[in-house]
Amino acid sequence: MSIEATIEKLKELKLNAMAAVLEAQVGDPAYESLSFEERLDILVECEWLTKRMRKARSVAKGTGIEQVEACVENIKYFDDRRLDKELVSELSTCDFAREHRNVLITGSVGSGKTYIASALGMKAAECGFEVRYIRMAQLALELDSARLNGTLKDVMRKYLTVELLILDEWLLTPLDEDNTRIVYEIIAGRSGKASTIVCSCFEPVDWPGHMGDTAVAGVVYEKLCKDAYALPIACEGSMRERRRLYMSPRFKV
Repeated sequence: MSIEATIEKLKELKLNAMAAVLEAQVGDPAYESLSFEERLDILVECEWLTKRMRKARSVAKGTGIEQVEACVENIKYFDDRRLDKELVSELSTCDFAREHRNVLITGSVGSGKTYIASALGMKAAECGFEVRYIRMAQLALELDSARLNGTLKDVMRKYLTVELLILDEWLLTPLDEDNTRIVYEIIAGRSGKASTIVCSCFEPVDWPGHMGDTAVAGVVYEKLCKDAYALPIACEGSMRERRRLYMSPRFKV
């Protein structure tokens, strides 16, 4: 059977990604040094990734998660990250969401916090949980707008009732007093009833200093940290840079 015929049969089987990659391999000297198993692995991997991305986009619809390709299985455990693999595995069961416990992911800018939170969010969505992801700067703008147009109760209800709320870039921009109080109402209302994943560059003990009303901020800190899972990322280097260095389509943060 000719390569052309094989490509057509792959298309008939709706293995379009495999067909496209096989077509690209034909006559490309870059693939000549690879073994049959290596070339087959590339074909299967591309088809698998294509189908997974299609499913991921469907699962992520309405969650606000941008990194829909995020996958718990692709989290990297480099030594300098000192990432707790056992804890990540435990969190991937989504029992934390069933138990209404929070997850606090901390680390420097570029350490991969968003990817891990997104991967856990995607896993939770696949398990049937209602998930909502938002950056804190976006949330602050949404709250400011809601106060002006009289829809604050509706906006607050949206974040109070969702089963898993992911708050990214937590306190990267300090909250003013008004939004600190509103965030307090959301966090307090969720405590013991729903789960929240927080991604922050700051250690939890420093959070109150980045919120406008320090008395209320202390309560927010206590509500978020009570019975929470702590997932620190130790490395100072950027996982984005490391991804570029690896130059691999399989490499994920």
